[in-house]
Amino acid sequence: MNELLIEKILGKPAVIFPPFIQKILEDAYDTPYMFMDIDAFNQLNDATKAKQTYWLEMLYRAHWAATSNLVRHTKWLDGCIASATFSPNFISFCSNLRGLLESATDAYSALGDVAETLANATHFIDDALALNPNGMLATSDELEKQLIHFNFARKLEKNETAPFEHRAKSVNDYILELDGPELPLRKLYSELCQVVHPAFQATSWLIEGKNDSYWITKPDDISPIQNICDRYANCIEFIQLASANTSFLIYKAINNFNCKELHNTAAEKINMSNNLIFQRMQLTTKLQRESKKPHADTIFERAQ
Repeated sequence: MNELLIEKILGKPAVIFPPFIQKILEDAYDTPYMFMDIDAFNQLNDATKAKQTYWLEMLYRAHWAATSNLVRHTKWLDGCIASATFSPNFISFCSNLRGLLESATDAYSALGDVAETLANATHFIDDALALNPNGMLATSDELEKQLIHFNFARKLEKNETAPFEHRAKSVNDYILELDGPELPLRKLYSELCQVVHPAFQATSWLIEGKNDSYWITKPDDISPIQNICDRYANCIEFIQLASANTSFLIYKAINNFNCKELHNTAAEKINMSNNLIFQRMQLTTKLQRESKKPHADTIFERAQ
């Protein structure tokens, strides 16, 4: 693998992150997730069992989302690398980069608050996993919606009946959440779409001309690939960071709880001490465990 070429095209995250992600995924694959039927859950008479079941299932869903996001991230990034280095293909590269952009903004939108929400729920999760018979069941409707949306959202068929969380937003909605002068993600996305779709940009890169004479040249795929990556270098690095760090933070949040079957040793070894979200998570968790009380800013629904 030509790491210098990959870094030149896709930035440092394309070289630094993949080895970490590979180790994390090897640790995460084949983790079993067990979910209780909603009717069976509603019939539980044991409040202690209900608390344990609810929060275990939230941790399962979070682990599921973090893992599936990294798999998707890896597949799109592999496509970008292959079409930019091993077998240069400008159209294929734009298609893969568009996929990476879409998946990264989706993950950031749907999962960006999950790790910190779990940290804010430390008191309730500890209580549930320890089978503490005291206290009430505290739930997070917003966390449930986020995790269900990420794993199950799709374009619904006409007249299809499905929960609201299963309805996917438009790609534009996800991208607009992060778009701005310093990160013109929408402009990048538009440019990638016009290359991938049957538009002028899909063939204009093949044409050269002088005066009134034009001709189609043998494709030089590397030049247009490098051109688009140079112009949008900040965007391309950001989407890789946003996607990978979202999953890393979720694994670290899960690793803080007494749920050994979900612990990810590889994720634990990643140093995120300079990450502001991670710093807040660590402080929140520490304060709740020292005081044995919920975080002061935590708002969760409570039911008997």
